[in-house]
Amino acid sequence: MSIAIQKATLQDLQDIQNLNNQLFELELANYDPDLVPEWPLTEEGAAYFKDMIENHFVLIAKDAGGVRSVILPQQ
Repeated sequence: MSIAIQKATLQDLQDIQNLNNQLFELELANYDPDLVPEWPLTEEGAAYFKDMIENHFVLIAKDAGGVRSVILPQQ
């Protein structure tokens, strides 16, 4: 299996939202009960990730099955 590291584009937005939602679910269940469930999938979450993609350097790891990992800049 070949994995490519590349700069994220808006075409990757939904995959990035879904991956971050999985992280939110893990964090909410185990570490931080104050997180808003499914926030990455909200309009606010979409706007946040869109801004990150358009105005910052966001990297993704991608294979034939899609985006597998995301690296976002720390704010």
